[in-house]
Amino acid sequence: MIIKSMTRRSNSFGQLIDYILQSKSNYERKSDSFIITQHLRGKTPEAWTDEFIMNENSRLHFRTSPVKMYHSVLSFHSEDTRHITKQMLIDITRKFLRLHGENALSMASAHTDNKNVHIHIIQSAIDKFKKKSIRITRKQFQNIKLEMENYFHEKYPILDRSRINHDKSNNLLSEREFQLVKRTKKESERDQIKRDLFQSLNTITTREQFFQSIRDKGYEIYYRYGKEYGIKGKRKIRFSSLGISETELKYLDLHSEFQQIHKNEKTHRIEIAH
Repeated sequence: MIIKSMTRRSNSFGQLIDYILQSKSNYERKSDSFIITQHLRGKTPEAWTDEFIMNENSRLHFRTSPVKMYHSVLSFHSEDTRHITKQMLIDITRKFLRLHGENALSMASAHTDNKNVHIHIIQSAIDKFKKKSIRITRKQFQNIKLEMENYFHEKYPILDRSRINHDKSNNLLSEREFQLVKRTKKESERDQIKRDLFQSLNTITTREQFFQSIRDKGYEIYYRYGKEYGIKGKRKIRFSSLGISETELKYLDLHSEFQQIHKNEKTHRIEIAH
């Protein structure tokens, strides 16, 4: 099973709800259909849309271009389709909702028309009760995926092909990146940059070599507070959001120091020998 979580920064709640439900009139005729809601009182897509907008407008702290919603997708392996039941999907969805935004407004449903069954979930980015932003870090998301995997394989061992993918490239994406990959079947700019950066990390030993390797690949580095901060492509992407933490860069600094110490010791031994 692949778990992706994307963000949207617009008030397009209704659009995403309609997409998740596809054609509601056709959807209601499907025997394997279901709709799960959390902290929503309404009974129709229109009512849910209004509730999402009202909840978003109730946020206590306003900032420029905040995340308005999360769009998560839980996708199963095609070879497990014949074993998947409606009750399995409902149970797995409820488990995910308990782990990912328990106090968020949520609506979920499954797409079962193609060979890869998948669940779509829309969740508010504002806590219904605290009226504060619900922020899920990459580390927290990785922990959610691990807990989902433990639950999934303990309860549904028959779905052995749908092992959860823990590749960091399948973490949090923007909605635009997800739709681009889905439409073109090509990796996003972020994924391409990420792949090139980690290739560089595997072949260099110092911070300077790392940044020079990035430049040699044709990437432009942008700075903040006098330090290398990220890659400037079609848009600016921070190193931290690409999986390159300051800790990893400090490790390169430490490795460089060890190399210099070793070099000095070697020079000192040569001088003594003379």
